[in-house]
Amino acid sequence: MQVRDLTAWTLNLEYCPLGSLPEGFGELKHLQTLNLGGCWELISLPERFGKLENLENLDLGYCVSLRSLSEGFGELQKLEKLDSSPAQPSAHCPNGSES
Repeated sequence: MQVRDLTAWTLNLEYCPLGSLPEGFGELKHLQTLNLGGCWELISLPERFGKLENLENLDLGYCVSLRSLSEGFGELQKLEKLDSSPAQPSAHCPNGSES
């Protein structure tokens, strides 16, 4: 099964030892809540991450290896809640904003 074949509204990957997410992750068009909290090996988000057009809640708390967010991150128009604490101080956010 490929990522695009899934229809999910909530996805909890909390504390999964992920270094990265598959590039097709942005195809989860119905995803509203994504918990990546505690994924301490996660280094970056895929470029198509901004295609998660219905994403409202994103937990990146304790993703201490996360160094950058994809350029498409600014396209998350429905994002209401972002937990990024404690974030790595060196994490680069697109458009010059800091997490």
